[in-house]
Amino acid sequence: MHIPPYSSTRKIFSTLFLLLLLPFVSLAKQPYNVLFISVDDMNDWPSPFGGHPQAITPNMEKLAQQGVVFNRAYTPATVCGPSRSAIMTGFLPSKSGVYGNSNNLKHSEVTKDVATMPQYFSQHGYQTISRGKIFHKHGKDHGQWAWDVWQKATGGGGPKGEKPLNGLKAVKGKSQKLQKEFDWGATSGPDEKTKDMATALWFADQLTQDFDKPFFMGVGISKPHLPWYVPQKYFDMYPLETIQVPDYLPSDLSDILTTDGKEKHKPHHNFLRVKEAGLFKETTRAYLANISYVDDSIGVILDALAKSPYADNTIVVVWGDHGWYLGEKLQFGKTKLWEESARVPLLIKVPNAIAKNVKTDALVSLQDLYPTLVELAGLPEKKDIDGKSFAPLFSKPDQEWHEPILTTMGYKNHSVRSDQYRYIRWEDGTEELYDHNKDSKEWSNLSAAAEYKSVIAQHKALLPKKDHLLISVPVTLGKALYSFTSPDYKKVTCKNCDIKDNQQAIRAYLPNKSGAAKLTFPLNLAQFTQSAFTMKIKFDQTKAFPDGPIQINTSITVDGYETRAVKVFVEATTDWQEVRFDFGVPLEKLHTDYLLKSFKQLQAISIQLAGKHRYIDGDIQIKEAGLYQSL
Repeated sequence: MHIPPYSSTRKIFSTLFLLLLLPFVSLAKQPYNVLFISVDDMNDWPSPFGGHPQAITPNMEKLAQQGVVFNRAYTPATVCGPSRSAIMTGFLPSKSGVYGNSNNLKHSEVTKDVATMPQYFSQHGYQTISRGKIFHKHGKDHGQWAWDVWQKATGGGGPKGEKPLNGLKAVKGKSQKLQKEFDWGATSGPDEKTKDMATALWFADQLTQDFDKPFFMGVGISKPHLPWYVPQKYFDMYPLETIQVPDYLPSDLSDILTTDGKEKHKPHHNFLRVKEAGLFKETTRAYLANISYVDDSIGVILDALAKSPYADNTIVVVWGDHGWYLGEKLQFGKTKLWEESARVPLLIKVPNAIAKNVKTDALVSLQDLYPTLVELAGLPEKKDIDGKSFAPLFSKPDQEWHEPILTTMGYKNHSVRSDQYRYIRWEDGTEELYDHNKDSKEWSNLSAAAEYKSVIAQHKALLPKKDHLLISVPVTLGKALYSFTSPDYKKVTCKNCDIKDNQQAIRAYLPNKSGAAKLTFPLNLAQFTQSAFTMKIKFDQTKAFPDGPIQINTSITVDGYETRAVKVFVEATTDWQEVRFDFGVPLEKLHTDYLLKSFKQLQAISIQLAGKHRYIDGDIQIKEAGLYQSL
């Protein structure tokens, strides 16, 4: 039928078309805000994810009814630092070289200048606000540089009395600090003074403010990270006699063998401590109590959002940085590459999206969050980062989405999670394969079975073609720490200890004290193909020094432990002299060898000066300290 111009029928069609456009016109004027809630060490136990049948998390349950629960979301790395670095920069650990908690993304040639997620949003007109842990902390660096507004999280109220409260015996040869941290109990102060509740109340107040542009709020929740100290009422929610503990198989690790036939993994020492003391119910209850405390903290923020003007145009994301074992695979804690540490909680609400009250089995990675949120917010695509936006799932949640996911734990240790299988390959060549259609607990390693050779080959092809080591920009040793050990073991630190552009000399007074004077240069460099470094030194005056050559002891220090040492003798002269320290093997090998053991980076070179009787009195200057590196 022909419709004449400006007829009543055409007016009706025009009106209907404008009404259909109204939501999109409104959104164009009012961009989505983002409420980005990170939870430290939270596994899949909250009720929307079904990890534990007794978890009481009504606030996350309510949010799940308004959004999408990702049943199969995985972390890019199974420890805090590299996971968060990968998520916030968009670069996988295998590209950035950020493999452990000691690795700072600002020391990586790949990520040092990249626009992190909040910086990218800020560059495109957002007000970015943060409190709590979003980036992993490195000394005084909390990642505050990435935010327009940053507030340090405060709060306390830990238990009174001698700790640990659980009475577990310490194990020799393991970190006493970490064993002491593996503890649980009720806090002593008011709820609102605890760290996460204080953070939640701070954000609730932020949501009452007027913003003249869209906001990106990064909320960092610290629990259920150890120690498990939360108010008593959360423990009371879980009567001890009713607690269901996770299943474990005593022989679980016996079928995971290295290439020379030895068992690859051992039970974690905290698992053995808990087993010996018979405290599985107590640990399970403590973790559940912490999860409920987290849920209440999140609930404070969500309630404030619901009452705010921003309720209908704010994307809400709740995510955990990695999983956590509570007995599964004979482990307690994070790391490794199995399902319990790789699978993470991920819950997203997008206003006006078709997908609501949906649980999807789509395979997604936290690596995908950066490009996904950029697309959902309507920002220009962030190119040249890893990850794939899963924004289409919010308009069509039932579509096929099964691209395999990579998870990393340290240098050259990777897991590939596909729709049916998990494949793990360790740097030493050890392999694991699990069929999740038959074995969701990953109790049966199929890697040795001939019929799975093709499956292994398919998954192996998905591993990184190159694993990068952390490369730092300066060739110089950067800041130097001068210290000496006196009889009472006090540490003295000098001032003005910068080496800049190989020009400025370090000047340090070496007192006549018993014990060796020591200069320690922190290192952020790891990829050195040569085995030596050089430095130029001179003594301001020689009369205070012993006759004969001065002995300089150098050592590579990693995580506080000396791993390699070299002695060099130099003349006590006021002329500049070049000293070469050769460690016999490439420094990168020392780095990777140690990475295999504890996933730490090369941390420092210590230079120790000693005379005949280890007594020195005088000044020393050092300049042009440099390392040979291959980029």
